[in-house]
Amino acid sequence: RARGEAYPVDAGLPPDAPVEIDVDSVPPEPGDPNDFMARVEPEAGDTPLATMALAERWFGPLLAAAPGADVMAGRQARVQQGLASSIARWEAGKARGAQLLVLVPFAIPGGGSESMWLEVTRADAGHVTGRVMDEPLAATEVHKNDVVTRARAEVEDVDLRTPRDN
Repeated sequence: RARGEAYPVDAGLPPDAPVEIDVDSVPPEPGDPNDFMARVEPEAGDTPLATMALAERWFGPLLAAAPGADVMAGRQARVQQGLASSIARWEAGKARGAQLLVLVPFAIPGGGSESMWLEVTRADAGHVTGRVMDEPLAATEVHKNDVVTRARAEVEDVDLRTPRDN
């Protein structure tokens, strides 16, 4: 009701209900106007999940459902077939700036997994090692920029960036 009138019945938004928020005053930063600046603080804290939960209370679900297990298994099988070739092409081109990103799952406490990209720094016959490129939403045992080693069999997707792509 921020517009001052009710939403249409078919808008696909959550039911009209009050949402309590905390607003903290913050000083303007260089380039900001000299007007009053405020930051909306989610009640669950300053984390990506808390911010997403607050946004979903305003606008409804933000994330689509994950693909089914059969879709994921098919995609991973295709990726695994081409993984050795992608690694070989990356190794041949990394002196010229080639980058290899791989998508791997990380456990979420309580069950499930969150997939995040690694920028590969080393690969051998059974493993890839790289730096986590994403800020985790729910995986609490890993952080952005951590260096981790994962089994090649866990790789869900590959993004090979050659010097002409960069």
